[in-house]
Amino acid sequence: MESITPEAVETHTFAANVAMPSTVQFNVTPELATFVAPIAEPAKTLIPFAAYDIGSGGTKFMGALVNVTDMTIEEIFTKGQFSVPYREDLYKSENNEFSDLIQDLGLNALQTAKLQIEQDYSNSTFQGYGEIQHFAVATAAFREAKNGEFVASYFEDKLDIPISIISQEEEGKLAYYSVFSQMDQTELGEAPVVWDIGGGSMQLTFKDQADYFHVMQGQLASQTFQSLVCDKVLHKEETASPNPLNTNDVEAAIDLAKEHLTFDPATSDIIKHQIAHNAPVLAVGSVHNFVIQPLCNLAGIHPAGSEYTKEDLHQAILLLTDKTDEQIMKITALSNPDLAKNQLTNLILVYAMMDIMGIDKVHTVKSSNVEGLIIQQATANKKEIQTPINLQEIASLKEPNEPFVHLYI
Repeated sequence: MESITPEAVETHTFAANVAMPSTVQFNVTPELATFVAPIAEPAKTLIPFAAYDIGSGGTKFMGALVNVTDMTIEEIFTKGQFSVPYREDLYKSENNEFSDLIQDLGLNALQTAKLQIEQDYSNSTFQGYGEIQHFAVATAAFREAKNGEFVASYFEDKLDIPISIISQEEEGKLAYYSVFSQMDQTELGEAPVVWDIGGGSMQLTFKDQADYFHVMQGQLASQTFQSLVCDKVLHKEETASPNPLNTNDVEAAIDLAKEHLTFDPATSDIIKHQIAHNAPVLAVGSVHNFVIQPLCNLAGIHPAGSEYTKEDLHQAILLLTDKTDEQIMKITALSNPDLAKNQLTNLILVYAMMDIMGIDKVHTVKSSNVEGLIIQQATANKKEIQTPINLQEIASLKEPNEPFVHLYI
């Protein structure tokens, strides 16, 4: 949701080019050929979905096959993101409306993403599973822009994709679903608290034993906090870079974050209680995965891994204190100077939040709202399906030295 990672389009490549549902020929034993023959027509277990998360600083997208029997993502054939600074555009606006320029940039990003997804799908082995079902959500910047609904409707018409401007509560639920697209509840032991930070909003989400979601909703996030520091601590333009921040600036920014990190007391008490009783805190999204975790690893206490502590954060803050954007780019190996602007302020924001909530350790999960949206939509569209063929049984029939081509059915 925030403009903090390099613009990239990552596509999945496949080891085998299997044409389905047309006749398939393999160099296999007669026994295997006999066993494979009945699956010339693709099973209906898997359905292709495409999800688009139109965030405050960027658009993330994913194309994937979902097993709608157990609601798992079986194969990702496209994944990527584009930087689209919706939030920054609103800051520069005099009427709190998206400019024509940002609308053009946003539409181009979505059109490119949709084309990439459809090309990757058509070039893959999965065409036999039918048409891709596309879904998109827009978040904080669209909730706040006066013309947010108009722009979302305009994108819908141009792309022929349903786009929903979701509430912050729904955003928290998507982050929760995204975690369970990557891991099973049984892996955790305790019900987790899921923490997501975007460009314009922050959510901490917990689902209780009655399946009721408790979502802490805050407006201080990656870009909003960066702008607040520029305004209140440094007395700069809100869209300027806050770097370099000296030690006194850092202390003032921590205090400023604590002052503005306000939430509904009843919900925050419930989630604080869970954290105090050792509920794991699982962090998703770009801020945690591509800013906080790598910087904590660079700080040297734990040079690898997917966990960080408050002490790790403290060391990472020291690493970037008094550093210019150019110096931060060298430390972090960033190629885009715009991405350096909120590296330190993100660290400060997360540090202040951990202090407020009593969080000692965070486990990062490489997932985002696109995974959550795919699982949520697949659940909503679940249909009667056939039981998938057991691939392990097929594999057991091949000769020891024979190549085996995996079929995703």
